[in-house]
Amino acid sequence: MIEYRNELIKVQSKRYKTVINISDKVISNLSMYVQNRSFINESGGVLLGYKVKEHNVIIIDDLSLPDKEDESSMIKFIRKSISHILKINKSSLNNSFCIGNWHTHPVSNPTPSLIDLSTWKKELSECKSSFGFQVYIICGIDGFKVWLGEENTENIAECFECEKSEGIYI
Repeated sequence: MIEYRNELIKVQSKRYKTVINISDKVISNLSMYVQNRSFINESGGVLLGYKVKEHNVIIIDDLSLPDKEDESSMIKFIRKSISHILKINKSSLNNSFCIGNWHTHPVSNPTPSLIDLSTWKKELSECKSSFGFQVYIICGIDGFKVWLGEENTENIAECFECEKSEGIYI
């Protein structure tokens, strides 16, 4: 699990030899929706960014935020608001694209539910991106986890924070 902190965070999928850079802006926004009280419903949205193909790096530099039109309860979040689509369309003007989604779970150490896994596999089979992967983030109370799904095989692998030396990613 990766702790929330206001800095760029790098994770990697060793299975797919892919590094994912998550901007400090995205981390800051994710941390605002932590379900750390019993009355806080699940939140979620889409992840926006791009892939640097020659380096096998995915950059997540923006996200959509929950909207009052979304369906939300303590254990469920469904994107229903047009605001997510509008955010995707606006980001495409800057060469950013929808590269996955995020949502919260009301637990310390988040793991995907059976519904999450089923939804992700459906998205991997139906929503093809230009770079063949989808990124999924689940935000828990004490931190978040990242998964990378491959569209061709529908396999999903957990990603882990990259190694640091003296506070700098290597």
